[in-house]
Amino acid sequence: MFMKSLQRNSCPATHPDLNHAALSSPANQGFHLNTEVCRRRVCSESYRGRVCSESYRGHVCSVSYRGHVCSESYRGHVCSESYRGHVCSESYRGHVCSESYRGHVCSESYRGRVCSESYRGRVCSESYRGHVCSENYRGHICSESYRGRVCSESYRGRVCSESYRGRVCSESYRGRVCSESYRGRVCSESYRGHVCSENYRGHVCSESYRGRVCSENYRGHVCSESYRGRVCSESYRGHV
Repeated sequence: MFMKSLQRNSCPATHPDLNHAALSSPANQGFHLNTEVCRRRVCSESYRGRVCSESYRGHVCSVSYRGHVCSESYRGHVCSESYRGHVCSESYRGHVCSESYRGHVCSESYRGRVCSESYRGRVCSESYRGHVCSENYRGHICSESYRGRVCSESYRGRVCSESYRGRVCSESYRGRVCSESYRGRVCSESYRGHVCSENYRGHVCSESYRGRVCSENYRGHVCSESYRGRVCSESYRGHV
């Protein structure tokens, strides 16, 4: 079934046991570079429990990742098990490191963190679930109780209490976290580095939101080709 599906997609067959050295040889490069189809492979429901061939360098689609797209651009990226249909590499369990976050180290304890390139050397502990520390807040501690807070640019070095719920993040609040009260908002392209929480149903993550994390609840969203390294949840069947 697996090989038949590959043939339907017009991608040359490759033995699953080939190692990376073999795959990097000129003879095997065509498997993931030869056609557009191979660049954006769709793991359809028929691929349940399969291992995406080694052309997807080090990626594995587990049983729960039904119907998702593992594109060539996800090299070395990690999507947690809860992000059904994602491309996971065993070592980065639960992390989302986009292509732009080169040089970062996401250890196993940093589950679900987003560390941007500017945060080099930061430590986001496990208790800081879902928090984003912008580059202005260097060395600050965002505790677990501050979930979904909005800290304005002027509050450099401040700790924002939970009373800031429901604030509006204007264009100047780059790197902010939009709290859960902002349901139905559209994050404009000025909010680079934002995390849209699972309550933001119906949002549109435009091309400018590179490195975003779209939660499982963002059903109906379109992650375009430009979203390299994105996490597309189970509901995004057939999207690239």
